[in-house]
Amino acid sequence: MYDVYTGTLGAFFNREKVEYGLNTVLANVDGSLSYEVAEDRVRVIILTGANDIEKEVPTFQHPIIFETVKGDRAVACDLRPFMKSNLENIITVRDKLADKYNGMLQLYRLILTKLLVEDEGYWLGALNDHLRESFSTIIKTVISVLTYNESVKRPVEIVSDLHYASVDIDKDISDKSKILELLPRDDTSDLLRGDYTYIYRKILDGDLILPSRTIGSLTNNIINVLDSKRASGINVDILVKSLSAGFFSLDRKGIAIAMVEDKPTLAALLYMVITESVNSKSTFRRIIMGAKRFTKPNDFVKGFKRVIDEQIVG
Repeated sequence: MYDVYTGTLGAFFNREKVEYGLNTVLANVDGSLSYEVAEDRVRVIILTGANDIEKEVPTFQHPIIFETVKGDRAVACDLRPFMKSNLENIITVRDKLADKYNGMLQLYRLILTKLLVEDEGYWLGALNDHLRESFSTIIKTVISVLTYNESVKRPVEIVSDLHYASVDIDKDISDKSKILELLPRDDTSDLLRGDYTYIYRKILDGDLILPSRTIGSLTNNIINVLDSKRASGINVDILVKSLSAGFFSLDRKGIAIAMVEDKPTLAALLYMVITESVNSKSTFRRIIMGAKRFTKPNDFVKGFKRVIDEQIVG
């Protein structure tokens, strides 16, 4: 099972130290505290700063999947940067809008990650069309701006759909043609019979990185389907910087990378982009709301809320 830290961001993260700290918290919990929930299939830990033992855990910015010393599966997120305590030592969210926003973003990502750990990936099916279309539209729009060329949109869209389809695949794809089964019909038609059969040949020849799970592999694949002139100047750092400018978050660079490599992050971010006023003038909001698609943003919002409410209420 992958989490954000198994991708690009793992290079900057001391997983062993964080997991040790989380297990220390679990070992010292007497009964059930507000931030620790024991369940049949997965344990959920939300660090709030309500207990001194939490100081044993270094701050971490993204939900993490780990195994407890007892062999249980667990997911955890860190809300301590967004919390405060009063004289009665009651822990609450800080008053700043940014803290409330980022705290909710963390919780949404945690809930969706928890469902994946429990093999309850039904939410991906319910939200899949909008997630894929929004992701591809964002990537192709960003690349067209970087290259000053509208004609790059379709090949980049196909590559983005390939990335989205393969990001969850955890093993090599021996039969590269099988990837077509995961793509929309229009993509498959273009790859087999249209002007973009050269992309299909690159897939079969192994020129494209599949499964594509990191922002680095996505960038390389985009470069690989564009001519050298159009691809000039495109690299991972440029793509991260461009994506980072599209939405509000305290950790824009980290979230930009995570949204490419982690579907819970992508889903939660898109929901916040569509629904939160702080994103009303964001680039991502304009791209998503302006795109012509079969799946409407309002339908996505309703579906997302339904998934979250089932977990919170149920």
